[in-house]
Amino acid sequence: MKKIFSTVFLLTLIMIITDLLSNPVEVHFINEFMITENGWKLELHTYSGGGELFSLDGGYLTSSTDTAYFKEEISFYIEDYTVITNDSMQSDLDINPEGDIISIFFEENLTDRIYFGIPDPYAVPALLYGHSMNIYHYSEGGWSHIGYYLDNSPTFGFENDTINANGNIEGFIKDSLNNPIEGVKVIYGYYDVYPGFPIFVVTNSEGYFILRDLSVLKNLEFKKEGYFAPDSSVQILPDSTVTIHIQMNAVMQISTLPESPSYNFELKQNYPNPFNSATTFNYILAEGGDVEINIYDEKGEFVSNLFKKYQAKGEYKFSWNADNLASGIYFYEIKIKDQKLSKKCLLIK
Repeated sequence: MKKIFSTVFLLTLIMIITDLLSNPVEVHFINEFMITENGWKLELHTYSGGGELFSLDGGYLTSSTDTAYFKEEISFYIEDYTVITNDSMQSDLDINPEGDIISIFFEENLTDRIYFGIPDPYAVPALLYGHSMNIYHYSEGGWSHIGYYLDNSPTFGFENDTINANGNIEGFIKDSLNNPIEGVKVIYGYYDVYPGFPIFVVTNSEGYFILRDLSVLKNLEFKKEGYFAPDSSVQILPDSTVTIHIQMNAVMQISTLPESPSYNFELKQNYPNPFNSATTFNYILAEGGDVEINIYDEKGEFVSNLFKKYQAKGEYKFSWNADNLASGIYFYEIKIKDQKLSKKCLLIK
């Protein structure tokens, strides 16, 4: 009877997943998780299906190093907020509080998985005592996705809330000469499917900005005509402020090439060279395309990306500040389509 009961549970889960996959929605059952002083706590819930009693018989949890089966005769309604701890398992499940991968299986089938404290794009940071990770849903590219946010006030047994789950990112944006840049648009989300209407703040005369949002990993874009900085990923922490410093490199088109005669793709020597901290170089694009400028050390190892953006054909001037690099020989490289050029320069401090 128990085997039939758990099999019915699995079939019902498959029906829920199949139904949801026909609509662009991801299905997840681990709704909240936290590390406690005595172990861990996990909450099962799904936002679809429901109305029927299910059994956890035959199901189990895994971490990166351990496996534990649910105790027999634990039943729940899937729309409820069901709390699971080591007391719910036939044996204690060993979870690394510094970082781990937690998976839930039914009938040997992976049903859901969460990550924390490990280098993974789906992971949240290592959880502090008192912090929980909570599921949230968002839309992107016409599909419904999920992510996890951090919360200072866990809600096990109840619907998730965001009362203590917001934090700030503040920052200072300066140019290659350490001058503040006013009017930089710092984009940290979109109201609709990308690239819909952006959600942003703007730097003041001191190059300062501050934003507040849910405690998730945010991708920040920095937009100002004539300047470029790579996107930056920043983890927001609940009831906290994270401070960042961004350097934007100046890049400007100094001439537009006529249709004829034809021009060659060209990268010119930087000036001054040798240089102390700041230098400038020009380049010519014979055609438009996605341009990338990278820095390499004298061993040919990648150091940093300075620019990555579409540019029309023409002649450009690029300013680079190397304050964060040690003295030595470097190569600056420009790439467009399947072409690339590089030049050697000498940084002396």
